[in-house]
Amino acid sequence: AVFHEMQGIPKTIKLLSYRVGFVGDSNDLEEMPPSTEIANNPLTLNLGYVRHIFEIEADGEKFRVSVDGSDTKLLRF
Repeated sequence: AVFHEMQGIPKTIKLLSYRVGFVGDSNDLEEMPPSTEIANNPLTLNLGYVRHIFEIEADGEKFRVSVDGSDTKLLRF
């Protein structure tokens, strides 16, 4: 999603945060507070019930990405 948004491969990329969102949690990327947390992987049994939320810095630009199965949302902030 980040590569697509930037229309190419960035020269630098850094994972700032990884966390999971659960069914019932807000899916609004703008409402989510910034995070520096790198959470543990969810249990395999729970993978169908979580959204993966990444905060990424690429070439100095920051992105928040939500991945839920094949559904991906991106916010540049």
